[in-house]
Amino acid sequence: MHQHDQNFPVETIEKITTFLNSEDIMEHPEKHQAFINEMKLEALLVTENSPYAMVRAVVDPVDDPAMPSLTFRVWFIGIIFAGAGAFINELWVLA
Repeated sequence: MHQHDQNFPVETIEKITTFLNSEDIMEHPEKHQAFINEMKLEALLVTENSPYAMVRAVVDPVDDPAMPSLTFRVWFIGIIFAGAGAFINELWVLA
């Protein structure tokens, strides 16, 4: 999925490709236990969290239910965008 994604680390894609295409790893997993554990960790991070390391570093995987959602910023930006949208809609209807 991320093979041609310019934001995805090239090293990770190369490791995943090596892991999937190596017959030795599939035939003798006991020799490559550290590499298999690394791929398991990468798969867990990608499925349970963001596949991008930069996003994982700054964004929590779960929301904080104690954080307020109705703030002054939400009301201010919402009213401005609603007014601008209504104005543009009226402008195109009259034209």
